[in-house]
Amino acid sequence: MKRLALIALILSLGVPLFGAEYEDGGIRLVLDPLLGRFSLYSLTDPFRQSYEPLFMDQDPRTSVLTFSYNGKPYRLGEAKEFKISEGGTAQAPELIFESSFARVTVAFTFIATAGSATANGVKISFHLENKGRRLMRAGLRFLLDTKLGETSAAPFTTDRRNIEEETVFDGSSDDIYWISGTSEGPSLMGSLGAGVDRAPDSVHIANWKRLNEVPWALDFVQGRRFNNPPYSIRDSAVAYYYEPLRIGRGERSSFYLLLASWDAQGFAAFRPSPGLSGPDSSARGPAADPSGLEPEDPWSWDAGRAGSYATSIPRNMNPAIVRSDHRALRDIIERIEGYLESGVPMSDDELNSIEQDLARIRSRYTGP
Repeated sequence: MKRLALIALILSLGVPLFGAEYEDGGIRLVLDPLLGRFSLYSLTDPFRQSYEPLFMDQDPRTSVLTFSYNGKPYRLGEAKEFKISEGGTAQAPELIFESSFARVTVAFTFIATAGSATANGVKISFHLENKGRRLMRAGLRFLLDTKLGETSAAPFTTDRRNIEEETVFDGSSDDIYWISGTSEGPSLMGSLGAGVDRAPDSVHIANWKRLNEVPWALDFVQGRRFNNPPYSIRDSAVAYYYEPLRIGRGERSSFYLLLASWDAQGFAAFRPSPGLSGPDSSARGPAADPSGLEPEDPWSWDAGRAGSYATSIPRNMNPAIVRSDHRALRDIIERIEGYLESGVPMSDDELNSIEQDLARIRSRYTGP
């Protein structure tokens, strides 16, 4: 109910979603440099160009990266210490989180698994860089809000078994990949360690709300289902843990994981995609600055290099106003979430206030 209400709200606004789109083969990647999030879609109907989300996209904030720095966790995209920007190229876009003491780069490249003739997934590379003057201990947690298998008896499967309850994979696990979804529609497949340069220290499949509410690790409870009553029922998620390692001054630690539409051969012999598909791939997402310098702010790019931003945001719109409107929308969503979760009816005054705020924001983007 909560997520249905949120998506109805967003779709009714007519306000840009602030996302840059990249497509290759059967995969669409959407990056949101304001929220510091990404979404992934699978092509289900080539003739109609219809795509289905491979994990929860109604509110992108439900999937999040947490950066551990000397024992302190920072939720990237929410921590004020980290500025968010977008970099890379149309073939290899990046989300960059930068503070005075560290830089976290999330780089995406399209891949094709052995059973797919075209791109059907992404390789997500994480680079943790020490910008400080001293040694740091840094790690990363990636919480992915899955959804495709939640209506089935076993929300997850692996190459070896069905997963019907909370599960942790570690170095002793023989499973090679996990799957969220059923044979009736698109399914998301995620790597567990085989074929990657650094296997995650653990992968925890559990209830999303439980995983989201802990700063770092959730205590594993054998036999616990994907529920957290009364509001979070059959709500699953996957958390990748790369525990903190020592990184020297000016050095960085890098590793990657794989996400793709399900392939019976798993990630065996996965290969990089040769490039973006379509007659006008240069228009997909922001191109690299030929000067080699990163823009100070993603909204400072000119219209010729702004990719999908140029079609979403009025040309003369002040970037500060755009960011302010985006924050206001997030605040409105959080207010509505509070009422939905508590069950307390919204007062007429509160409802009128929200409607007025939405009307004011929408007027700036929808024109007369």
